[in-house]
Amino acid sequence: GERFEWQAGAFYLNEDGSQLFSGSFFGSGFAEQIENETDSYALFAEGTWQATEALSFTGGVRWTRDEKSFSDDCVGAFCQSDEDPFGTGSASVAREDDWDEVTFKVGADYRFSASQLGYLSYAQGFQAGGFRTLCFGNLTSDDFFGPGIRGCAGTPFDPQTVDSIEAGLKSTFFDSRLRLNIAAFYAMYSDIQQVVVQQFDFDGDDVVDSTIFPIDNIGDVDVYGVEVELNWSPIDDLNVYATGGYQESDFGTVDPSSPPGGLNGNAIPTSELGSNPSWQGKIGFDYTIPLDRGLAFFYGLDLYHTDNYFSESRNLVEIDSYTRLNGFVGLGAYDRQWQVALTGKNITDEQDNVSGIFAEGFTNIRTPLPPVEYMLTFKFNY
Repeated sequence: GERFEWQAGAFYLNEDGSQLFSGSFFGSGFAEQIENETDSYALFAEGTWQATEALSFTGGVRWTRDEKSFSDDCVGAFCQSDEDPFGTGSASVAREDDWDEVTFKVGADYRFSASQLGYLSYAQGFQAGGFRTLCFGNLTSDDFFGPGIRGCAGTPFDPQTVDSIEAGLKSTFFDSRLRLNIAAFYAMYSDIQQVVVQQFDFDGDDVVDSTIFPIDNIGDVDVYGVEVELNWSPIDDLNVYATGGYQESDFGTVDPSSPPGGLNGNAIPTSELGSNPSWQGKIGFDYTIPLDRGLAFFYGLDLYHTDNYFSESRNLVEIDSYTRLNGFVGLGAYDRQWQVALTGKNITDEQDNVSGIFAEGFTNIRTPLPPVEYMLTFKFNY
C-alpha cells in the first residue's frame, strides 16, 4: 500500500586536473607538471517503511568505485627518483589505481507528536585514496629513505572510511513559527587522510634537508559533538536563524609505519586532532518587504564565527579564530519565482587564514581566505 517508499539511482563523475609549479632550493631548481583524472561511479538505493503512524524505519546501500590516474614529470637538477636519487635533470612517475566500497545506512524515526520527531541513525562513509602532490621533486616510491618510510609521488595513499552514529530531536513551537533541531553525533574514522610534513636530514651520500608535504593515512580518529539549529519567524516575512556546534576529537590508534609516525622522531599528538575547531556557529536574518504588483524587496545579514584550530597533524601551525560578516539585498517576485540580488561576502574585508604548513628551516606559509567579494546574481525558478 502506502507504507513503503523507495528510490534508486546512479551517479557518475569525471574530473580532470593539472598543476604546474616550480622552485629553487639549496642551489638546485625544478619544475613539476602534474596531471590527474578521476572517474567515479555509484549505484544506490534507499527505502523507508512506515511501521506505525508514529514509527518508521529506513535502510540504504551504496556501491562506489573510483578510478584515478596520475602523472608527475619533473625537470631540473632537484628532481629525484629511485633510478636517479641525486637528481641529474629529469624524473617522471605515472600511476593508476582504483578503489571500491559498499556502504550502508539504517535508521529509525519516531513521532512523539505532530510537532516533535526523534531519530537515531547509523551510516557509513567512504572517501577514495589518491596520489600525492607537493613532493618538491621527490618522485620516489616505497622505502627509498629506508624501511618503513613511504615515498611521495610514487606511492598512493589509501581510502578513508567512517562509521557514524547520530541521534536527534526536531521540534516546532508556536504554530510552527519556531523550529529547534538538536543532534548529537559520534563518528569513527579509519585510515584518516591528512597532510603531513616529511623532513629528512641524512648524512653521507643520501638526501640532505629534503622536505615534502604529502597526504598520508595517519591512523584512526574519533570525532564527537553536538549541533543546534534554531529558526524563528516572530512576524510574517522575517526569519531569524542561528546554528552552533561543539566537537572534540582524538586519535584512537596511530600507524607507526607511516608518516608522521615514521618521521625521524617527529611524533603526532595522540590525544587531539587539531584540524577541527571546537566551536563554530552562525547567526543571521532575512526580511522580505512586499511591494505592489507582486514584487518584493528583501535583504539579510549573517555573522559566522569559528574557534581557533591547528591545520596539520603535528599541531605546529595554529589558525586563529575568525569572524566573517555576509549580507545580501535584492528585488524580485514575492513568490520568489525570479529575483535579482547583490550579495557580499566578508563585507568588512577581514584578513583571515584557513590553513598553513610549516617545516623548520624550510617554509612557514599560510593559505588565506578570500577578501571582500561582491556578486550580482539573477535567479529564475520554473
